[in-house]
Amino acid sequence: MERLCGSWLALAITALLFGGLHLANPGATLWSSFAIAVEAGVLLGAAFLWKRSIWLVVGLHFTWNATVGLLGIPVSGHPSSGLLTTTPTGPTLLTGGDFGLEASIVPVVVSLLLAIPMLVAAHRRGNIVPFRRSQRVG
Repeated sequence: MERLCGSWLALAITALLFGGLHLANPGATLWSSFAIAVEAGVLLGAAFLWKRSIWLVVGLHFTWNATVGLLGIPVSGHPSSGLLTTTPTGPTLLTGGDFGLEASIVPVVVSLLLAIPMLVAAHRRGNIVPFRRSQRVG
């Protein structure tokens, strides 16, 4: 996709797709899907553009899901018994409610604060593929 439409559009499309696919999860809302699009789509996409390693992205995704699940917090709406038992309390905007921490504003902000320097570093490394208009023969 990146070769077809450049890094920025590929990042936007895959982030929206990632968030949209999570709409089918238990307790999902438009907000939780947007949050996942930013947290996973943008953050993991930025990590890929920065290091060009799918294994870094897989590792980050696995680590997030495993950590949240081990804490007994729902992972993308799926309940988890975890090794520890936590009971988040407070406003849904901060706790994520029944969907879990991923629907909280906190990881959205943290993800953006991490993704921006990664994207800057990717640009400095020359890892951003520009959008190229197709060349017509004729």
